[in-house]
Amino acid sequence: HRQELREKMVEDYRRRFGRDPPADYFEKSTDVGQMKPKEAIAYHLRNLKKEYKESNLQGLMTCLKTLRIYLQNAHDHPTEKKYHKINKSNKAFQERVAPFGEAIEVLENCGFCDTGSALEITNSVADTWLCGQAVKFIDVTMQQLH
Repeated sequence: HRQELREKMVEDYRRRFGRDPPADYFEKSTDVGQMKPKEAIAYHLRNLKKEYKESNLQGLMTCLKTLRIYLQNAHDHPTEKKYHKINKSNKAFQERVAPFGEAIEVLENCGFCDTGSALEITNSVADTWLCGQAVKFIDVTMQQLH
């Protein structure tokens, strides 16, 4: 089945661009630094699911719900600064998100930067598309965990 899909993709590429796809067209990078932010978000959420679904499902669900709130707020209020900053010493953050290291990677790939005491969107406006994509990925991940 996979080979059949690959052949259809090659055929589609030839039709659209009039030539064969590049040699690395089907390769997926496992180097997170080389991934686009959307791919990195999905990668980190998959890793969180793999790592914690057996050992700490309840904690993972709480973490994902908290991430979802942070990102939904940034998405819904892209110009409001209060939704651009997460205080790292905040009790909720410390208990719900910080123990799950890759959750912070998700936030960073959505535009939050570590400024020392906080994770903060330093752009004047949040990337609503990316935050929206992350919320969708989180929703799918939580559905898969039920």
